[in-house]
Amino acid sequence: MKPKKLKILIAVTTIISSLVTSMTAFASEINYKYVKNNLSQITSKVWFKDSWFGLDTAMLYLINKIVQAVFWVAKFFFTIFASIYEKLVESPELFSNYVSDIISATASIFESLQGVMLPLIGASMAVYLAYVYFIKHGSFFKQLIRLFLVFICSILFFSKYSDGTYVVARFYTNTTSITTNLSSTVTKSLTGTKINIQSSDGALTEYAKSAIWTPYSYMNSDTAQTDNGFALSDNELQSLVDYNDGDDDFKVSNGDKETSIKEVAGSEDEPKNSMLKSNWGAMFSYAVVAVLESLLMGLILVFFAIMQFILNVSLLILLVFTPFALIFAMVPTFENILFNMTKKLGGTIVLSGLMTLLATI
Repeated sequence: MKPKKLKILIAVTTIISSLVTSMTAFASEINYKYVKNNLSQITSKVWFKDSWFGLDTAMLYLINKIVQAVFWVAKFFFTIFASIYEKLVESPELFSNYVSDIISATASIFESLQGVMLPLIGASMAVYLAYVYFIKHGSFFKQLIRLFLVFICSILFFSKYSDGTYVVARFYTNTTSITTNLSSTVTKSLTGTKINIQSSDGALTEYAKSAIWTPYSYMNSDTAQTDNGFALSDNELQSLVDYNDGDDDFKVSNGDKETSIKEVAGSEDEPKNSMLKSNWGAMFSYAVVAVLESLLMGLILVFFAIMQFILNVSLLILLVFTPFALIFAMVPTFENILFNMTKKLGGTIVLSGLMTLLATI
C-alpha cells in the first residue's frame, strides 16, 4: 500500500475512532435516566470461586442477597420520591405554555374591560384631580404624574414586544431561563453532568448520583487515589452493572480492554478488590447509608417539589385576576393594587424558579 493511501486510511480510522469514543462516552453518562433505566442491576456485586460441593459459595452469594435486599430499600425510596418529583415538577416548557395561554386569555379580558371602563376611569381621574386642587389644595401636578404613571404601567403590563410576546410573559421566560441555567451549572459542578434542556433532571441527577450511584460505587470497588476515588474506573463500574453473581464468564470493560471478573475480584486469600469479595461489614454499612440518604434527600426533594407546585398554581391564579386588578388600580386612590399585585407576581415567579435551584443544591 502506498504511503499516501496509508496516511489517509490512518486519518479516517482516527476520526471514526474518536467519534465512536465520544458517542460511547455520551451514551454512558451517569445521569438520572441512566440510573433509572438500570436500577434493577445497580446493586452489590460479588464473585467467588466455586467450592468442591458448592455449599460455601452458595452461602456467600446468599449473604450478598441480603446486602442487595437492604440496598433495595434505598432503590425503593429513590423510585417513589423521584416519581413524585417528576409528577409535581412538570417540564418548564410545558408550564410555560400554560402561562402563555392564560396571559393571552387575560390580555383579551383586559382589553375588553379597558374599552368599557376607560371612560369611567378617565372621569374619576378628572373628579379626583379637581378635588385635590380645589378642596384639599394639594399638589395638582404631583397627583397628575402619579395617576399618569399608574395608568401607563397598567397599560404596559399587557403590552407586546415586537415579536408578539407579552411583557409579563417575557419576564417569566427570562426568570425561568436564568434559574434553569444556574441549576444546570450547579448540577455540572456537583455531579459532572450538564443538563442542556429545561427539565427536572438536574435535581434528579444529583439525587440519583448521591443516593444510588455513589453507594453502588463504594459497595463494588475499593477506594484509591484516582480521578474518581475508586480502584475501578467509571467505565468499569458501568460495565459491572451488567454482571450477575456467579457469572464466571463475565468480562469487565474499561473502554479499551476487557478483564475477566475473576481477575478483577481476585481470590479469597489474595483479593484484588475486597469489595467484590466477602467484605460484608463495609457492604452492609454502605447499603444502610444509601437507605438513609435516599430517604432524607427524597423528602427534601419532594418538599421543594410541593413548594414549586403550589407557587406555580398560585401564579396561574394571580394571572387570572390580573386584568381586574389592573382596572381597579387605575381608579384614583386604588393605585396600591398595582404595586401589590406586581410584587406578588414577581415574587411568585422568582420563588418558583428558586425552588428548582435549591432542590439541585
